[in-house]
Amino acid sequence: MIQIQLLPEVEARLAAEAEARGMALESYLRAFVEEKILEDRAIHTQRRQAVEAMFAFSGRRAAMLRGENIKSMIHEGHKY
Repeated sequence: MIQIQLLPEVEARLAAEAEARGMALESYLRAFVEEKILEDRAIHTQRRQAVEAMFAFSGRRAAMLRGENIKSMIHEGHKY
């Protein structure tokens, strides 16, 4: 069991959203968190697949583009 303390306005909004869906607040929160985790996992998978596709495109070697290799460009992209 996890207990969290929410700001009153956040709790009120979540309660209203749960009620609008005909759900108990606890059930709504559980579904919300589970959906967020699965969404994050899907995004991570898509990113990993994109990186793998880039490496496959470059023939798994340090492809050069304007003097930078893809690995350093990917690393730079993670900053944003």
